[in-house]
Amino acid sequence: MIPESTIDQICEALEANPKLMDKLLDELSENQDALVAYLLDEENKATLTEEEQDYQIFLGLVIWNSFRDLQGKLPEISADSIADADEKNWELMNTNESKSFQERLTPFFTNYPQEDLLAFVEDAVMDDEDELVSTIGREPMFVTLKTLIDVLHDVTYPGASKS
Repeated sequence: MIPESTIDQICEALEANPKLMDKLLDELSENQDALVAYLLDEENKATLTEEEQDYQIFLGLVIWNSFRDLQGKLPEISADSIADADEKNWELMNTNESKSFQERLTPFFTNYPQEDLLAFVEDAVMDDEDELVSTIGREPMFVTLKTLIDVLHDVTYPGASKS
């Protein structure tokens, strides 16, 4: 599992150096076409505000760099594996009919091997004083970032279950 300390270090580095974010986005674009396409998906653009899209890219870079920090260069992820993971995550999101967003996320944590990363995503999309993520943007951003964790986990730990 990627520890919270790694996630925090990457966040701090990106926040302290905006040019690093551009550099990492360029590297991600060169090495993971399907992931970049997924993060910049037109459906997300229609749902998320521009600020939310930028925040999602930031969070996506933190997630990708967390795995890369652990593994080094990662194998290229296919659009099909992203689509499969996305579909599974939407199915799970839509089967829980709780009115509370936080309660709807509970099933995602059951036996999940990347709990710290998922908690990071949950915290990032929840209401806070900055209100970076709208109520409308919360679900699609959570599912997108959870899908990113899933596919990166799969290539980092081939054959391991992610539940």
